Amino acid sequence: MKLNFLAKAAVAIVIFSVVGWVYFIAVLIPREINKSVGASLFVFGVFNFLFFRRHARQIWGWSQSESTKLVRIWSAAGRPWIDLLFFGIAVILTVSGVVLWIRGS
Repeated sequence: MKLNFLAKAAVAIVIFSVVGWVYFIAVLIPREINKSVGASLFVFGVFNFLFFRRHARQIWGWSQSESTKLVRIWSAAGRPWIDLLFFGIAVILTVSGVVLWIRGS
């Protein structure tokens, strides 16, 4: 039971880390190049939307065949939580790309 909670916490920590990273990039980038960086993040986000289930399936398969502690966390999280992780990353990248793209215009 403890590992299941830690696995779900790991998913939340990764999502919040990506939010922090994107916010740091958005603040650090000069306004002149926001449009191109925003467009890039938007494209990455769209591709993540298209392939998030495939990525989750690959991580799930990898977690079933390996036995290290890090991989066991993803296995304990379960397939729906891994799907949520990659879907969350896609949302973050797409929204931040749109915001930076608008901010750069």
